[in-house]
Formats: sequence, C-alpha cells, structure tokens
Amino acid sequence: MTLHQYGALAGLLSRAGFGPDAVVLAITMLDNLCLGAALDVGAPSVIWDDSPALDSPLQIALGRATLGPDRAEKGFELGLSLTIRGLAELLEGDRGQVAVDDHKLLPGSDGRAVGDQ
Repeated sequence: MTLHQYGALAGLLSRAGFGPDAVVLAITMLDNLCLGAALDVGAPSVIWDDSPALDSPLQIALGRATLGPDRAEKGFELGLSLTIRGLAELLEGDRGQVAVDDHKLLPGSDGRAVGDQ
C-alpha cells in the first residue's frame, strides 16, 4: 500500500513539473517529515526536562518557552510550512526560473550544483 501511495505522489509531482531528482528528493523529505511527526506523536509530552541546574541554550529555551502542550503540533505545522515553501522553490528550479539552493540540491544555470566552484 505504501509503495502505491509513493507512486501516486510521484505521478502528481511529475505532472506538476518536478524533474526526476526533485520528485525523489520531495518524496524523501515528505517521508522524513511524516515519520518524524509520527515519532513525536508517540513521544512523552515532556521530551526534554527543564533542569535549572543545567545552563545550556536548550535549557534556557525550555525554561522560557510558552508553547504548552501544542509543541509537537506547532512544530509539525512549521515543518509543513517550510516544506511547502521548499517544494515551491524546488519546482521553480526545475522550471529554470531560479537556481537557489544553499544545500546543492538544485542545478545551477551552468549545470553545476549551486555553490560548486
């Protein structure tokens, strides 16, 4: 069943104009987002203890954060929003409109990965 869903998603992305590399990268990234969210749903509600004895940036952030019990949902929404924005940039790159990528995922106009010298 899962492979069928990946196939349907690949067809949708291809019809939307994503190239083969972008299709594979998009499915991989969406899979990572969903699997991470699934793990987070099953995690305890408090996954990092706020310990005043530890003076780390994480502990400081935990002590000051006001996210409440919706932390996981808000984190997923942020990830989904960034994912949608990233997919739009990936699609634009495949259509040759932009070549923006600090992580060398999109080809530059000269065929080399962006950031290659």
